[in-house]
Amino acid sequence: MMRNSPLRTSRVPLFLLALTLLSTLLATYLTSRSVQRDEQGRFRSEVATLKGLIERRFAAYEDVLNGVRGLFVASEDVGRRQFATYADSLELRRRYPGIQGLGYSRTVRTAELEGFEKQQVARGDKNFAVYPQSVREVYQPVTYLAPLDNPNRVTIGFDMFSEPRRRAAMNAARDDGKTVATESVILTQEQFERDKQQGFLIYTPLYNPEAVLFTRLQRRAALRGFVYIAFRVEDFIVGIDGLTGKGVGFELFGSEKPDHAVFLYRSYAPGDALERYTQDATLEVSGRTWLVRAGTLKGFVEPAPWSTVWVVLVSGLLISLLIFSLSSAQSRARLQAETMSSRLQSSQSALNRARAEFETMFSAMADVAVLFNKNGQVIRSNAALWNTFGLNPERFKGHPIEDLYAEARPERASRFRADYRRVDGTQFPGETHRSAVYSSTGEIVGYVEIIRDITETLAADAALQNALNMQRTFLAETSHELRTPLTGVLGYLRQALRASENSPAAKPPLEDAIRVGESMSRLVADLLQLSRGEMVQEHIPHFVDLSKLVEQVARDHKIRSRIEDPELETIGDPSRLNQMLANLIGNAIRVCGDPNMVWVRAYRASKSQVALEVVDCGPGIPDDLKARIFEKFYRGKEAGSAGLGLTISMQIARAHGTAISVHDTPGGGATFRILLDALTDDDDV
Repeated sequence: MMRNSPLRTSRVPLFLLALTLLSTLLATYLTSRSVQRDEQGRFRSEVATLKGLIERRFAAYEDVLNGVRGLFVASEDVGRRQFATYADSLELRRRYPGIQGLGYSRTVRTAELEGFEKQQVARGDKNFAVYPQSVREVYQPVTYLAPLDNPNRVTIGFDMFSEPRRRAAMNAARDDGKTVATESVILTQEQFERDKQQGFLIYTPLYNPEAVLFTRLQRRAALRGFVYIAFRVEDFIVGIDGLTGKGVGFELFGSEKPDHAVFLYRSYAPGDALERYTQDATLEVSGRTWLVRAGTLKGFVEPAPWSTVWVVLVSGLLISLLIFSLSSAQSRARLQAETMSSRLQSSQSALNRARAEFETMFSAMADVAVLFNKNGQVIRSNAALWNTFGLNPERFKGHPIEDLYAEARPERASRFRADYRRVDGTQFPGETHRSAVYSSTGEIVGYVEIIRDITETLAADAALQNALNMQRTFLAETSHELRTPLTGVLGYLRQALRASENSPAAKPPLEDAIRVGESMSRLVADLLQLSRGEMVQEHIPHFVDLSKLVEQVARDHKIRSRIEDPELETIGDPSRLNQMLANLIGNAIRVCGDPNMVWVRAYRASKSQVALEVVDCGPGIPDDLKARIFEKFYRGKEAGSAGLGLTISMQIARAHGTAISVHDTPGGGATFRILLDALTDDDDV
């Protein structure tokens, strides 16, 4: 059965957490989108309502104009009073708020202007006059206007053709026979106001009833005048019930493009801003296209729907954390169980491997291995039992371990030698290692004995001891044979030295010969000590000037010396140090075959140590032999040495509390270095 890895198991809670979080985010997103769609639908409904209210209000105003046009069509000559009576019956200010004035403009040509003005004066308007005064082909003066309050009274006689935007709208209405609105203008009524509002007018043309109106020329020729309504934009908008409020604001422009030049009205304060949703809608206003830019204000967004979004988000997060916690706990429990199972299997596998390794080693051992319980009964043994004792390991199970011994078996020793008996009755010496076997609780449950036949080992030891005895005998006899003539030679040399007191030239060679003889005498004594298995320990400490010592040894062996500090002093045995350097130098010359390839060096290694070095440019010493060259009787490939010089040198160095180290010489060769304690002011010589 396949098992999930710990990594995969630990990822399951994270996967579930990610899945639930994604689900929460998706649910939150869908809920917020639903709320947004509801808000957008409500906003679009508000914009449609706003547009419908404005368009319906314009339709109502066009109906008013059509009614006034019907008045003029029904009567060939409508007087001022008749017009005012009709206008009063409409209750303009109450039923049609936003209208600044309902008026009539008669078309007057240049030749008719003077007669027209006199006619209006005769009808009761004593101050009537067309203005501004200038010669034009056609005039469109304001003839009647209702209500005739003070602001409107100023407008009577104003030639609307004199202003380009009014003239453009009137020409369009005349040519098309339709109601047409102007662009934004400042009404004549506003000329005395400080805060002037934007305004506009809508015109409906009046034609002669009998005229044919198929073409523009026919309509131009049949034009009698216009009925119109003047508006102030703010009054017009405010007068539309239900247009403002509900969290929706808008801007009104007098064209399809939101240009500042055609800006008409803003329903919200300049400091406020449209938020969240905006929409542009066009209005067909009496032959002109206006733009309404609507948007939501702060009060539009209702908190209740959005609280649902937060509820979904928080609930989803809590559910996600709960699922993650439960899944993590389950995953940890499962991982722990799998870990325990894996450890159990690993332990079982390790136990099986250990058992197999034990079986392999136990069976392959050349020595006899016997496992027995606390009562001494054999549990198992290896194949070497047959080779050594002639016993079958399987048949020997259950027998007492004492059956292997020729005499009583030692009970408490862990390592011992004893005589053993083979199945044929013969005996042999053996060496046994005994170890206890413990249970898992630490209790001894048995023992294992490893038995080795040491017959050949004892024979080899005896042969080696015999060889060593012969070697010691040889060294002792050789030392005695050399000591006698050396003693005689030294006696003759000392006698000659005493006789040469009056001959200064002969004295130095005799002294050198005596020193060399004494060194040879010490070497013979050392050989005698080594033959007895003793260490070279004779050591008489003195003040030693190492500079002079090195120069003397170099001169004796005719090699170069390098003294890097003339004040190199130590405490030691000068004769022993001389012997140590002589042995090292002699060994180096013997290896190199040329004294010119060897030199001795002395220098200060540190503040507290001085160093002596014997350097050669010979073949060098392999790393694996550097430790062995100081063993007794060790010889390299070169002949001519007994193999004791380096051994004696090392013992002299150790007697001085140091050792000889071997290093590679740069470029080839070997360097023997000895570090000695430097003499200080505190030393008492």
